[in-house]
Amino acid sequence: MMAQAGIDFVKINPVVHYANVIQCRPEERYGPRMIYDYQFILVLEGRGVMKTPEGSKPALPGWLFYNRPAVKHDILPDPHFPFLLAGLHFSYWDDGGPPYPRGPYDPNRFQAQQAMAPVEFEDFAGFPCAMDCRREPALREALLEIVREYEHGRRYGSVRLSGLLKAFLAQAAQVAAHSEPGLETEHGRGADEITAYIHAHYAEDLSYDYIGRRFHFHPNHVNRLLRAYTGCSLH
Repeated sequence: MMAQAGIDFVKINPVVHYANVIQCRPEERYGPRMIYDYQFILVLEGRGVMKTPEGSKPALPGWLFYNRPAVKHDILPDPHFPFLLAGLHFSYWDDGGPPYPRGPYDPNRFQAQQAMAPVEFEDFAGFPCAMDCRREPALREALLEIVREYEHGRRYGSVRLSGLLKAFLAQAAQVAAHSEPGLETEHGRGADEITAYIHAHYAEDLSYDYIGRRFHFHPNHVNRLLRAYTGCSLH
């Protein structure tokens, strides 16, 4: 499977394949499994472990997990505190192929040639396997709204679902970009404070050196903060 490169995240036209809320049984292990499309899983209640390509991650309420096509992962609920999960299968555009999701999810029976090609964006580094979204209640509500619209099956629902999904992906991308290691400092001064300062002093002769001295950062670090936070350089 070749990765589809040269794609801009800002130009996606995403499609919801399936969305639901599931109560996991305490005695059941979900995996190892593989999927044919893309998937987000948000932990609503309970706790456990998610095994991802980036290693085993503790899964607590508010954590968001991202699964890619043809990549093995495990969902391991705590038998005493089973998961309540919100799940979303999707693609970044309508490829005209068969509907998703579809089985088998068993890696031994998985047909890799039927999986969607992995995506590489030119303007976005991509989603990590796990994101701490406990401070992002709007992201939880956005995903649950997708589930409600999908389950209602109303007329023009597919159009609204595409818009809801695009907004959700944009929110999740902001969380992913803003939570990169090093974007917040021990002094609590991150990109949000720097951008607020720039908005207040935009008429002045600002530079990376000046802002670096003002916030006690190296100029290169200021550049990295701004690009990760806004997608733009200072100028």
